[in-house]
Amino acid sequence: MTGHPGSGPVFTMTPGPAGVNWRTVAVFLLGIAAEIPFMNASYPKFEGPAASAMSGADISWLVGFVVAAALYYLAVRTARSATAPEPAAAGSLPGSA
Repeated sequence: MTGHPGSGPVFTMTPGPAGVNWRTVAVFLLGIAAEIPFMNASYPKFEGPAASAMSGADISWLVGFVVAAALYYLAVRTARSATAPEPAAAGSLPGSA
């Protein structure tokens, strides 16, 4: 979509109904869910179990980034392999008769 920088991957690569790439949306939500145990928020007051174990260190942003990046890589890889054309059989090169 023109005029919306950074929105391309959400709306392209094998979109589902309504033109949304639901794999990308799922990766985004799973990245957020992975952050929760590592959060230490002041408002609303919340400290996840992993943050408590690390004396209140908030590394949720790092965990979310790594999880989302890995899941996005896998989502793109599986989407491309699912839509890749079958390789041509041996001896059936274009132009050969």
